[in-house]
Amino acid sequence: MTHSVKKILSVIMALSMILALGVTAAFATTPDINTSGTYGSTASTLTEGVNLKKSIVFVNADGVDVYEPNITYGYAVSSPASVTATVTDADNNVAAVRVGPAGGLSCPATVSFSASNSIVSTSAAGVELSKNIPLTVDLTQFNSAGVYRYKISESVAAADLENAAITRSTSYVSDRYVDVYIKNGTNGLEVYGFSCFEGNDNTSLNTSSSNKNAGFVKGSDLSDVDVYYTYNLSVTKVIDGTLADMLHEFPFSISVGGEDSAAKYQYKLADANTNTDALLNGAAITQNLGHNKTIEIYGLPGNSTISVTETNNTADTYALSITNSLGGTVNTFTNAIAAGASASMTDNAVAVTDYGAASVATVAAATQAYGEIQFENSLDAVSPTGLLIRFAPYAIMFGMAWLFVVASKNTEEEKKTTAAI
Repeated sequence: MTHSVKKILSVIMALSMILALGVTAAFATTPDINTSGTYGSTASTLTEGVNLKKSIVFVNADGVDVYEPNITYGYAVSSPASVTATVTDADNNVAAVRVGPAGGLSCPATVSFSASNSIVSTSAAGVELSKNIPLTVDLTQFNSAGVYRYKISESVAAADLENAAITRSTSYVSDRYVDVYIKNGTNGLEVYGFSCFEGNDNTSLNTSSSNKNAGFVKGSDLSDVDVYYTYNLSVTKVIDGTLADMLHEFPFSISVGGEDSAAKYQYKLADANTNTDALLNGAAITQNLGHNKTIEIYGLPGNSTISVTETNNTADTYALSITNSLGGTVNTFTNAIAAGASASMTDNAVAVTDYGAASVATVAAATQAYGEIQFENSLDAVSPTGLLIRFAPYAIMFGMAWLFVVASKNTEEEKKTTAAI
């Protein structure tokens, strides 16, 4: 091998190593505090920081895919005024916890969920979706090794929770505490671990502490996590009657509204193979529906509203009956729906559930008021003998009475004639 070839190969190898290091750096990710509320070990060097988690649990009775609500949470880091606590490891080593110096730990000011993100899987039991709250340590703010405590506070307005149709228990805890573990390394101070927990400035921890967690996440139940319930409904057309046109399709218009016009839901038209995305307060869902055809609507927030209108675009007058599988009231029609007329499920848009301000204080699902909605159009045949049959008894009675009168009159005449003779 010539000297020049060796030189070229050496350059290639050097470049390869540089590129490999660059790729490694590019793909390095910040680790997460685990479900046990800790991350790291005495052998760790955690220069990249760590992620806390902010979760929302998504619940849908039918387990359909839904979009995230639009909501932003605020976060702030503060240092306790004083700390009188200890941490104890599995080997019974004990360390006193210190007050974290100002600026030693930082996190983003906000974390958001958005309907513009990818669709989310759900279940009737609930599926937890988490966002990262990256924590960053500034070692220049620390003077010595030790365990340092900080408080992470979450903030969100009750009106924002209600606007997004989030439910939250009154026992929800908006603060988490993070202990940062710092050691003396070869080149100075190094971060080697984190722990996160619910408690207060002076909470002591050990390896079996049950109050440690990964952040603002679901625990053993839904009492300490935000929950997003969504709801599904359908509109079905039914046609019956001897004179009804069973092949006709009647025009329908369904308007879906809500407090957040940027919130997304999905619907599937009759005979469609795929769902369509839609915004609350957006364009109405329109389709002509024939017998036993259904429009399905998925993933509505609890504070959604709906209105449904059908048009009789035939030359006939149909009787109309509207039913709803749940408790919400619907219009009843005592008069038939004339040709060219329209009829609505209700006079005004109605709430899909009873979600309201009070729902922010509970983790129970709101009561759904509208589910399987059915519009039934009927047009029965008129019997050609119906008129005769209806009045025949009266005609017979009248005829018999008339015969009785005539017979009585003839009898009187006969008596007069006999008396005259």
